[in-house]
Amino acid sequence: MTDHSPKIDIHYFEPEIKFSDVLVIVTHPTIGTISSICGNYLIEHLNLRLIGTFLSPELSPTTIIRNGTPEPPIRIYAGEYIEDDSTIFDQIVIISSELPLSAPLMYELSDRIIEWSKFNNARAILTIEAINKEEVDFKIPNVFSLTTNNDAKSIIKDLNLNGFENGMISGFTGLLQYKGFIEDYPVISILSEAHKDFPDSKSAAAVLSKLNSLLPTIEIDFEPLLKQAELFEKQLKLAMTQIDKNGTSNRNSSSGMFA
Repeated sequence: MTDHSPKIDIHYFEPEIKFSDVLVIVTHPTIGTISSICGNYLIEHLNLRLIGTFLSPELSPTTIIRNGTPEPPIRIYAGEYIEDDSTIFDQIVIISSELPLSAPLMYELSDRIIEWSKFNNARAILTIEAINKEEVDFKIPNVFSLTTNNDAKSIIKDLNLNGFENGMISGFTGLLQYKGFIEDYPVISILSEAHKDFPDSKSAAAVLSKLNSLLPTIEIDFEPLLKQAELFEKQLKLAMTQIDKNGTSNRNSSSGMFA
C-alpha cells in the first residue's frame, strides 16, 4: 500500500539546543487572526529566536519576510532555558505559521508536532483558537479552555477559565486535540471569542493575559494590544455611524479603517 501522506522534514539553524520543561505554543490562521497576533507578539516581546523550521514540498511556495529576512512558512522559535522550580514551564517554544494548510498537510504536521514535543521533553502543547463572535459589541471577550487529559487540566487549573463543553472545533486545533486525546498527551487549547471580519487585538490580549498567569516569570505586557484594539474600535464605531439607512457606507469617510 502506497503512503501518500506529505513528507515533512525539520531543519535546524542551531546545532545543539537544550530543551526541558517546555511549553510548545502552536499559532496558525484563525478567526480574527488572534492566534497569529499572539504568536508574533510573543516572538517580538520575548525576543524568541528562530531555531528551526518544518519543511515540505506540499507547502505553499511562499516566504515570510520578518525584519527584512526571508523566513520559511512554518517556523520554530525558542526562548532561553531558565530552570525555575516556582514555575510550571522553564522554556517556551512557538511553532508558527500564518498560511492555510491543506488537510493532508495538517494531519501530517500535527503528528510531527506531537512527536517533536515528546522527543524534546515538552510538558504540554498549547494552541490558540477563536470562536466566531457574530455581533460587534466591543465587550471583553469570553475565554474558554479545552484539554485532552488530567495533566493538561492540572496545568491550567488556576487560570479561572470556563471549559468548552459542547461544540465542534475544526482545523489544526481540532486535530491536535483529538490526536493528543488518543495518545494521552497533554494538549491545551485557549479559545477566545473574536470577530471574523477584522483583526481582533482585544481577543488576543485576553488570551495573553491568561498566558501571563501561566508563565509568572515571563511578564507579557499586552497593554499595546489593548491600545491598538481601542483605536480600532473608535475607527469602527465611526464607520458604523456613517452607514446610511440603505446599508451603504460613506467610502470617503471609512476608507483606511483597517490600516
